[in-house]
Amino acid sequence: VNSAPSPLQRVASDTLSFAERAARVLGVPSLPPLPTPRHEEWHYTNLRPLTALKPLRDSDWELADVARVVPVVQGPQLVMVNGRVVEQLSLLEGAGALEVRWEGDAPSLAGETALNVWHKAQGGHTVTLTATGAATVHVVHVLTGDNVPTGGALAIQVAEGASLTLVEHVVGHPASRGWMNVRVQAEIAANGTLTHTLVQNLPRTSCLTYQADLTVGNTATYTAFTLNMGGALARVERHMDTHTTSHVHMTGLALTDDAQTHDITVRLRHMDEATTSHIHQRNILRGT
Repeated sequence: VNSAPSPLQRVASDTLSFAERAARVLGVPSLPPLPTPRHEEWHYTNLRPLTALKPLRDSDWELADVARVVPVVQGPQLVMVNGRVVEQLSLLEGAGALEVRWEGDAPSLAGETALNVWHKAQGGHTVTLTATGAATVHVVHVLTGDNVPTGGALAIQVAEGASLTLVEHVVGHPASRGWMNVRVQAEIAANGTLTHTLVQNLPRTSCLTYQADLTVGNTATYTAFTLNMGGALARVERHMDTHTTSHVHMTGLALTDDAQTHDITVRLRHMDEATTSHIHQRNILRGT
């Protein structure tokens, strides 16, 4: 199966770097430089090697090969390969009070940080998940191909009094070598609940940058668990604004071996009174 070409693949010149191609697609002189360890929030994570990636073509992949790396789960699931929804591998029956739709080649989530601008250039689908009652869904992000940067985004809306259980898996074909750059925006309305699990198990030849921006409304609850295992580099970043009597409960575990970098970055702003938060991160390191 050939995934649909992103705008970058339509710029026909193998001599251009990813940044040069992306700038042409966006109609700008150049892309902003990616953050370096000189930036305080990126002190322990160096993205410089990612700028050398060249999307010479969209990767070819077979449904059977992708299906082998998709975790076996019970219940509704949405599979995204290289940032694009694959309907043949997705099954949304039983998701409950959940509306799911996707669109676009260039995700349109707000924000103009360097990673966000690069994300728009990478192409992919923006998937909107709207929970109006009790809902559950499993989203699998699959990376395939060689040196192909990929995007993909989730826009999550939890209505007043609704609840959504979201499980995300980030995996890759064993032969994949590339960069997965995922963006998430979530709005949890008053009295709403979002229970969010993220499991990252990419091959050691791949990298992940994952940024989530969340607004937790009055008396709403956000509960998250993150497990980082794979990848040469994996940065999971959450920016959260909490409002009156809302609550955030986050736990995480990183299993890190030689030559791996796992970065969990959290920025939490208590915007109103009587907000509470609990953050508990454990890291198990092996090797030198």
